[in-house]
Amino acid sequence: MTSDVIRVLAVAALGTLPAASARAQIITVSPRLIAFELTGYTLIPPEQPPSQFIAFGISSSRVLFRVRAIRPENLPSGTATNFVIVSPSFGVASGDSRVRPIIALNPKVVPYMRPGHYELTVLFENPERPEFGADGVRVQLRLNFPGFPEITSVANAASLQPGISPGQLVTIRGAHLSSPPVIGEADSAGLFPTVIGHTRVRFNGIPAPLLYVSTEQINCVVPHGVAGSRTAQVVVELTAEPAAATIRSSAVTVPVSDTSPGIFTADQSGSGPGAILNTGPGTGFNAESNPAPRGTAITFYGTGAGAWNVAYPDGGLVLASRLGLAPPSPEFLAPLAPVSVTIGGQPARVVAATAQSMRVSGMLQVTAEIAEGIGSGPRPVVLKVGDNDNAEQNVTVWVR
Repeated sequence: MTSDVIRVLAVAALGTLPAASARAQIITVSPRLIAFELTGYTLIPPEQPPSQFIAFGISSSRVLFRVRAIRPENLPSGTATNFVIVSPSFGVASGDSRVRPIIALNPKVVPYMRPGHYELTVLFENPERPEFGADGVRVQLRLNFPGFPEITSVANAASLQPGISPGQLVTIRGAHLSSPPVIGEADSAGLFPTVIGHTRVRFNGIPAPLLYVSTEQINCVVPHGVAGSRTAQVVVELTAEPAAATIRSSAVTVPVSDTSPGIFTADQSGSGPGAILNTGPGTGFNAESNPAPRGTAITFYGTGAGAWNVAYPDGGLVLASRLGLAPPSPEFLAPLAPVSVTIGGQPARVVAATAQSMRVSGMLQVTAEIAEGIGSGPRPVVLKVGDNDNAEQNVTVWVR
């Protein structure tokens, strides 16, 4: 910054001074420095974000101004300069300061930035005479970690029961885990990210694909690299700027098994009526008002099936469960371990048990037929993959 003064030529139509003396008009930008300090991940009210007025000390009655640019001073590579909003960004400033731009933090950007120090300069100029140059106000933002991330539980994302298996979707709960909610998106290679914003999760040191992050919950996929281990150490990492500044949660130890099946439920509570579709008469979501007839098939969804019959990348998007491989390769992407189902305590014929299309590879889709001899009402559904089942989950299907 070269000075505290912006020299601006008055608009001829509005100015009251002769052209010769108009060059002497000045706008004094005050204050030269605006500093904001916040706790990272704070949700900023959109209607009242932290802000500060910019006061102009003007030698004439009215002077035209506009924001020429927002110039990064201390920003990590690739960081947008839109963490501030200037409003109005142009106008006519008057000597009685009735028009004063406001510099405010952008509520859609700041809560998602990594903790650290950021600085930029807002430059003002006269739009009719830009050759007079521009000067501006430095804006500093310091984001602090709200605290160390803390894990309180790691559970099967469907059953909410403890215990994990390779490729399983899990839900991590705790405090200070990440930013406000962000949903992970697969990239052009069909892979979900292992870092969202400043958040990473590791299982035995292996980064996990992230599906969803928030301050109190993370949904992610257990890396297949934990296979063969009896336990896994789960750690949440938060990175600040500079990137070397990283804080970590205490490691949480969770048991690992080859499979740990769970069925997704209708209310996402982990138990009760399953998120089940009727595929025979009365198609649609299974419910007390829409029970499945005996002898027809139902389709439900789960996770924790363990290894697939064909190696698949961690966090890979399954575009289609049909592999299209030449024989003797498998026709469908399916669990390596055998899959069986009981409904109402009786064996149900498994029509299909494959990876769910257009979902991350840890999702399992099962279609099974309800036996003719079971009673009506809510009946327990038990999914067994390999040596393990979800009996403790107490999932039900409505039968008539």
